[in-house]
Amino acid sequence: MADTREGKSILTLNHVTKRFSGLVAVNDLSLDMKERTIHALIGPNGAGKSTAINMITGLLPLTEGEIYHENVKISGMSAHQIARTRCSRTFQNLKLYRSMTVKENLMMGRMMDMKQGIFPFMFNFTGAAREEKLMSEKADSILEFIGLQDLAGEYPSNMPYGKQKLTELARSLCRNPSFCF
Repeated sequence: MADTREGKSILTLNHVTKRFSGLVAVNDLSLDMKERTIHALIGPNGAGKSTAINMITGLLPLTEGEIYHENVKISGMSAHQIARTRCSRTFQNLKLYRSMTVKENLMMGRMMDMKQGIFPFMFNFTGAAREEKLMSEKADSILEFIGLQDLAGEYPSNMPYGKQKLTELARSLCRNPSFCF
């Protein structure tokens, strides 16, 4: 049956391949994700799922192929540059700040989107307060959406693994991503 969904392409992979010496981890992967769709990358251990996501997010370079995010070529960009394109991800192994509360972890997710740089933030107290208020409001909104508002002041290390994973997802959503892994 033909795919009749219309919509803007959010993520396109064209013949993406990753080789590690003689091992082919991802072989000729092509896909086109449209906005407002859900996709799953499934397969057994060692099938290349994490490798594919690491290439999309810039943590691993491609051996062959091209990747586009909203029709902008992102293959070849650094992970930091790709993150600025509103591509967001979580990790298999938790990457939470253990010494910060759940809400503070979410606010850290917004740091890349601050309008002020770090030095103006430190010396422009009015602008800094305004920026922090916006970050706090966004964190509260996402905490409510995810259902973690009652854990906003808790430290991740005091929570079960599932709640920690939800915290990481919530932090990822704080960036208003066009897509999220």
